[in-house]
Amino acid sequence: MTPSEITSVPSILYRYFSYERAVDLIKTHQLRFNNPSNYNDPFECYPAIDIKLSWKAYIPVIGIGSIINDCNKQKEIARLYRTALGKSFRVCCFSEAQDSLLMWAHYAHEHCGIVIGFHTALDYWGNDLFGVNYVADRICLPSSFKRDDNAPLVADNWQRALLVTKAECWSYEKEWRCIKRLSDCCYDKDGYFLSIDKSVIASVTFGCRVEIDSQKCLICQTALKTFQ
Repeated sequence: MTPSEITSVPSILYRYFSYERAVDLIKTHQLRFNNPSNYNDPFECYPAIDIKLSWKAYIPVIGIGSIINDCNKQKEIARLYRTALGKSFRVCCFSEAQDSLLMWAHYAHEHCGIVIGFHTALDYWGNDLFGVNYVADRICLPSSFKRDDNAPLVADNWQRALLVTKAECWSYEKEWRCIKRLSDCCYDKDGYFLSIDKSVIASVTFGCRVEIDSQKCLICQTALKTFQ
């Protein structure tokens, strides 16, 4: 997905879960958000650095002061950008696709999990749903990206640029992301989450390896009418 292809948010977006995580969401109505600095792809939210600039040019952006002694390394500067995102934001990832065999295998416990569809036209998301841009090269961040922790996630700031950009090889995921500042999330011992009403859930689809008894048990325990 490229910027020119992103027009409007689909009416339903899907998230792939393990069985246990899906049951937790259905029963508690708590949608968990992840720390972007902990993604399993080590290159995600990890910018290329302009080698023509001194490392000192980046300090106003990532706000590290003088606590880092070895910032002349590009790798260290990029890591600090990724860490800075984790101190300000949490992300929940969705897909336009409900039937991707690869994602069922990777994210839904090898088809033993559940895919939940979410209505997007409700107030729970605010203006915080963004389509992911898939690119051939990592974003190169110049020092002209200014730090502003209170600014909205507009297209020209470095937070938004990093949070909604991935390598082209991930394009099959057709991903959308809900990006929230920490102050906009709820928090408990298990991390950050967004409380949602059951009306937000558009569909619940069991993986082909989910035991029939487990399916019946979950259906009986909930009042949802959207199981597939």
